[in-house]
Amino acid sequence: MTIEDAFMRVFGDLIRQGPGTTASSLRALEIVRPLLPANGEVLDVGCGTGASTRVLARHLDRPIRASDVFQASIDIARRRADLVGLGDRVTFDVASLDEPGVAPLSAALIWCEAAAYSVGVGRALEAWRGLLVPGGIAVFSELVWLGGDRPAEAEAFWAREYPGMTDWATLRTMVIDKDFELIADFVLPVDDWWESYYLPLAARIEALGPVIADPALAEVAALTRREIAVFRAYGNSYGYITMALRKPVAG
Repeated sequence: MTIEDAFMRVFGDLIRQGPGTTASSLRALEIVRPLLPANGEVLDVGCGTGASTRVLARHLDRPIRASDVFQASIDIARRRADLVGLGDRVTFDVASLDEPGVAPLSAALIWCEAAAYSVGVGRALEAWRGLLVPGGIAVFSELVWLGGDRPAEAEAFWAREYPGMTDWATLRTMVIDKDFELIADFVLPVDDWWESYYLPLAARIEALGPVIADPALAEVAALTRREIAVFRAYGNSYGYITMALRKPVAG
């Protein structure tokens, strides 16, 4: 088994592959919905298995185009949308979140929960700006340091696992530098980590058993246990924030 196969075995069919909840998605959607341009596509990029896609499809009265780089994730997202009666509201594609396969200046809303890190936030923002219509909206969530306190153990862990991790203030500056207007941002609550992500993930790891024969799977399981332990000890020093941005109308 490759490392990619092992990650898919552990994370692949979870409801969420990162922190978040329907409540937090709706909080962001309620902020931006009154500001959405009348024309333009709604894109859910890096959609994973479609948790955010289903929120958008239920609460926006327009079609959704959802995409992810993994065919297996898209297959699950499509089946789950069909299961809850939303399949006719969503078009699914296999595509990168910075190249979702739509025309420039064609998107009214680009949504991306817990996935922009995979290409880098700066690169993602540059790509999305070119896809959005003037006045178009981007919403994304990103892992950041929340203040000046960076416990050594947590900092060492994230330096290995996410070298591009920055802090909240720097991310706000990056948004402005990429020529977006910051509409709002907020920290995801602790329950968005535990209830919707870490508890199901811990149950998956536990189900694999105390001894895992496959080396790649054992490595992913050990890394996951370590990540959960670091958050349990130091989760008040970092977190996910959701940011809502607007491309200037004149831009």
